[in-house]
Amino acid sequence: MSSDIKLFPRKLQYNIYTNDASICFVNSVIGKIIDKLKSCGLYNRTIIIVLTDHGDALWEHGFFGHNVHLYEESTRIPIIIKLPSLAGIEGLKNEALGYITN
Repeated sequence: MSSDIKLFPRKLQYNIYTNDASICFVNSVIGKIIDKLKSCGLYNRTIIIVLTDHGDALWEHGFFGHNVHLYEESTRIPIIIKLPSLAGIEGLKNEALGYITN
């Protein structure tokens, strides 16, 4: 979407709510997977990796959705890795920059 296209406030808010709802849905599914792993006694022996391929523009720079611009909102994405308890490094937090390639 080009920056010269007007995005009306109601449409913008709808798009943001839809994005937020998608995030909530994914969070709930991940929670169910974790709950199932725990109930089966597998959580402490399982590696869990959660990441995304890119972020979305939410009109911060005049664009919405997937686009070709490399603003931080699209390129700075989280990666969460939960190692088995047996790895002995529980609670370790690393804020180093990394990258994903395909």
